[in-house]
Amino acid sequence: MEKIMENSPFKHIVVLMMENQSFDRIFGFTKGLGKLTGQEYNLNSKGEKVYITKGADPYKNHSFDPPHSYQATYKSLYGEDFVDKVSKLKNEDSINIAYPEHDEEGEKKYMQFFAEEDNHLPAITTLAKNFVVCDRWFSSMPGPTGPNRLFVHGASSYGYAGSSYKASDLPLPDSCESIFESLENNGRSWRTYIHENLNTSHAFPFVKARPQNHFKMADFYSDAKLDNLPDYSFLGPDLYAESQHPGEKFLGSMARGDLLIANVYEAIRSNQTVWEKTLLVINYDEAGGYYDSVSPELNVTCPPFVNEDNWPPSENRAFDFSVLGVRVPGLLISAWHDHNIDHTVYEHSSIPASLKKHFDLKGRGPNGFLTCRDENANDIFSQNTLRKTPRNDLPTLPKPVIR
Repeated sequence: MEKIMENSPFKHIVVLMMENQSFDRIFGFTKGLGKLTGQEYNLNSKGEKVYITKGADPYKNHSFDPPHSYQATYKSLYGEDFVDKVSKLKNEDSINIAYPEHDEEGEKKYMQFFAEEDNHLPAITTLAKNFVVCDRWFSSMPGPTGPNRLFVHGASSYGYAGSSYKASDLPLPDSCESIFESLENNGRSWRTYIHENLNTSHAFPFVKARPQNHFKMADFYSDAKLDNLPDYSFLGPDLYAESQHPGEKFLGSMARGDLLIANVYEAIRSNQTVWEKTLLVINYDEAGGYYDSVSPELNVTCPPFVNEDNWPPSENRAFDFSVLGVRVPGLLISAWHDHNIDHTVYEHSSIPASLKKHFDLKGRGPNGFLTCRDENANDIFSQNTLRKTPRNDLPTLPKPVIR
């Protein structure tokens, strides 16, 4: 078994990845976290300005699902379909347009963001005001759930930029190493606590072949309370009930997702021993088509491509993966973190990069990493100073209203 990073208090790292929210939609109007003024706008399908407003409601606004495919996201960022020019882009080329749906009501709903004073998302807002907020965490590519979730597990989507997120649609070969395989090969334990409808991690044959490592969310609550967590836990919510993904099929998931966040935090906090040795990371796979005021990072390293002929049909073959996607919320929560705003650039490959650093893992990729992407990603430990003693001023989270 490889050693844990020197002087680290953490024995367990837990990652909860939610769905489809931009940083600004959650925190843009939160005092001390966001910088929205109400003067920001997108252009609608007629070229008219649609301004950011407060007033998002977790039920009334949630039936509108902004387009967020690779093509839609790229077009909303740069105003045109991809024409093999990513390497020539500059940050100032990023513009703000809504992908044209010719749905004026929907376009206005897309631009209604959550306001702190409305108290619709009390759990994640309270956590953000008490722990570390990563305000430059970007999705790994400008596009949907499937490829971005592959990045958090394997530091690559291996050339896939399509819209499927189901493991059965993503036939990765055995040569694609995941962070789970790297952990196990280095004597470290891992489990996934995921709902079967969001099982993208099973695209990796190594992961799918280990049913003994896969559990339900209810098992996580029990394992946390009983001090039975593995070295690494990855949590995936029920896509339809509590992931916070917008759309007609997901009504209520915004509020129930906030309740899920509260329940995960409270389960860890319920056992003082577990709380003092656990780091909880909360982030979102992608921005879901919502506006964000910070331009994505450009000219990042391109991870390997494999299996291109076997992917589900999509129009994404030209994409070279050298630009990150839209900014998403990111939180670091533990007894050893004071409130702080971390301005470091992170992307989902920062998760395997951080696990490698913390557990001294040696993968099969370049210099012991999985791919060149996690090799070049910032880890979450290098930029955050931990307390010398654990906190005893921990908030009890308020719960959202569930209708």
